[in-house]
Amino acid sequence: MDGIGNDRRDLVRSIYEQHRAHIRHVEYGRQWFTLVFAIVFTGALAIMGDRMRDIDHWPLVAFLMIFSLFGFFVSLSVQNTLKAYYDAADLIPGRHDLKHYLPKFRSNLCHRMLDVSRLILIFYLFCFSFSLFVLLRMRFNEAWKSGWVPLVIFIVALQFMILWKGKEPAQPDEE
Repeated sequence: MDGIGNDRRDLVRSIYEQHRAHIRHVEYGRQWFTLVFAIVFTGALAIMGDRMRDIDHWPLVAFLMIFSLFGFFVSLSVQNTLKAYYDAADLIPGRHDLKHYLPKFRSNLCHRMLDVSRLILIFYLFCFSFSLFVLLRMRFNEAWKSGWVPLVIFIVALQFMILWKGKEPAQPDEE
C-alpha cells in the first residue's frame, strides 16, 4: 500500500478512537453526577429519618424534588448526546468496510427496553415520585390519598420513556 492509503487508515482510526474516548468521557461524567446525586438524596433522607412526615422538612423535600427533576433532564440530555456520538462512531466502520471487526451482540427485548441510560432515567423518575409522595404525605395523612398522584406520574412517565425513541441524529453527507 502506498503512503496515502496508510495515512487515510490512520486518520479513520484516529477519528474512531476520538469518538469512543469522548463517549467514555461523557459516560464517566454521568456516573459521577449520579453518584453525587445518590449521596445527596440518601443524606437528605437520613437527616429526615423517622420524622419524614414532619411539616418542618418540606423545604428539604421540595429541594429533593427539584434536584430529581434536574438530574432527570441532565441525564436525558446526556443520553441524547451519547446516542449521537454512538451513531457517528458506528458510521465509520460501515463506510470503510470494517464492520466485521466490531463485536456482535444479540439484541433481545429486555436489552432494547432497559439499557443503562433508561435505567438511570427511571432512577431519577423514581426519586422524584418518592419525593412527591413524601411531600403529599405531609399534607394528607391517609396513604391512599398521597400515593396515587406520584404513582400515576411515575407510570405515565415510564411508559413515555419506553415508547419514546428520541430525535434521530442527522446523517452526515456522503463523500
